[in-house]
Amino acid sequence: MVLEQQEEKTIHILEKFVPELKERQKASTPQLVIQQVLYWTDCHPSLIQTLCQLILQSESPINPNEEKGYVAQLVQQYLIKNWQTQKAAEPLQKIHAQLSNNQNCDPFWLLLSYKQVLQTEDLTSNSSTEQQELLRLGLVIKRQERLRVYNRIYQEVFNSTWLDRTLDSLRPYAREISAWLASDCQDASQLLRGEALTEALNWTKSQDNLNSQEDKFLIASQVFNLRGP
Repeated sequence: MVLEQQEEKTIHILEKFVPELKERQKASTPQLVIQQVLYWTDCHPSLIQTLCQLILQSESPINPNEEKGYVAQLVQQYLIKNWQTQKAAEPLQKIHAQLSNNQNCDPFWLLLSYKQVLQTEDLTSNSSTEQQELLRLGLVIKRQERLRVYNRIYQEVFNSTWLDRTLDSLRPYAREISAWLASDCQDASQLLRGEALTEALNWTKSQDNLNSQEDKFLIASQVFNLRGP
C-alpha cells in the first residue's frame, strides 16, 4: 500500500512537471529528463519534488543527449555535496537527525542494521525492530520481502564511509563487534585485547543501554584474553 501511494504521488508530481518543462522551454525531451529524475530518486516524492524544482530553477536549458549529465550535476551540487548545509537537502538532514537521535532504537544497532542492507543490497527482511524503523524513516524500501536502500541519492550520502565514521563515534569497538557478528560470532581475531579491551570496559561504566550481543562480545573478549598472548 505504501509503495502504491508513493507511486501515485510520483506520477502526480511528474505530470505537472512536464508541462512546466515545455512552457519554460527547458528541455526538448522531457521524458528523458524524467528518466534521470527517477534514476536518482526511485519514486521518492519529496526528493522528486525537490529535484524537479532544481531543474526548473536552473538557468541553462537541457540540450538533447545531455539529460543524464545535467541532472547528475544538479544532484551532486545541491543534494549530495555539502548536504549537511544545503537547503535543498533538508530531507537528508532530517533522516540523519532521526538516525542519530532515534527514540525507538539504539542508533548504533539501527545503523548496524542499515549496514547489512547497504552491503547486501537486497537483504531478506526479518521484521526486526531496527528494520521496521529504517522502513518508517524511509531510508530503506521493501519489495517482495527484500530490503534495499531507497534510492541512489541516499546511497551516495549515507555511504559506507559515512556509516563507518558514525558507528565509530557510537561505540569504541564498532568495527570489531560488527565483523564478529558477521562471522556468526566465530572470528576470534575480532575480539578485543589488551588496552583496547581495557578502554572498552572503562567506556561501558558510563553506559546503560548495552544489549545482550554486546555483553556476549565483551565477555568473549575477556575470556579470550585469559589465554594470554
